[in-house]
This record gives sequence, structure tokens and C-alpha cells, in this order.
Amino acid sequence: MTIIQIPYPIRFSIEDVFPLTPQALAAQMRVSRGFIRLSLDAGCPSDHGALSATDLLRWLFDHYEDVRALAGLRALASVGGLEPATVATLRMSNAITTLLEYARTRATDWRKKRQLRLALEQVDRLADHTV
Repeated sequence: MTIIQIPYPIRFSIEDVFPLTPQALAAQMRVSRGFIRLSLDAGCPSDHGALSATDLLRWLFDHYEDVRALAGLRALASVGGLEPATVATLRMSNAITTLLEYARTRATDWRKKRQLRLALEQVDRLADHTV
């Protein structure tokens, strides 16, 4: 079995590379601890339970389908058979979509749900323009 590593053109800050506890990482990334725990349960590697934003996002780019399945989110269209540059862009978009959809399904405040919907629409528009 051959594994293809697709480089993802994303920049991280110096703070993003340091491993943190799930609670501290959730605060740094402004995502729920539940999403961090879900990613760990889906197989995201950690260093004795600690992980960095860089490690989480790079892993999520390739494993968002696993997180979506565990979270009960609908499957996204396959990126198989597309050009490598297109695959990388769609995988990044799908990973961010997964994070935002997870947050939206758990939000109880209608204002937050609306903000997340608008963010999802923006991600969709950006992905459409780059593909």
C-alpha cells in the first residue's frame, strides 16, 4: 500500500507548534474541547495526550472523514481522482468545514449558529474559487 503525502500550503505561527493539553489547545484554537477529544478518539496522534494546533490540523486535513463519522455528520463528496493541487485545497476546506459544522451542531445560541453558518458559506465560496 502506497501512502501519498500531499503538502498543504498553510502557515502556522510559532505558538501553533507547541504541544498543549486538549483544554489549553481548545482555548488557543477557540474550538470546543469536545472537538479536540473527538479528533483524539478518531486517531489523531498525541504525545501523552498533548498535541499542537499544527499537528491537529495537518492530521485533520487527511482524516476529516473519520471525525465526521464519529460526530454523526454527513459524509462529504470524495476528493478521489482529482488533481493533487485540487485535492489539497478540498481537503483543507473539508477539514475546516468539519470543524465549523461540528461547532454549529453543538451551539445553542442562535446568534452563534448564524455566525457559524456564515463562516461555512465563506469557506464554500473560497473553495469554489480555488478549485
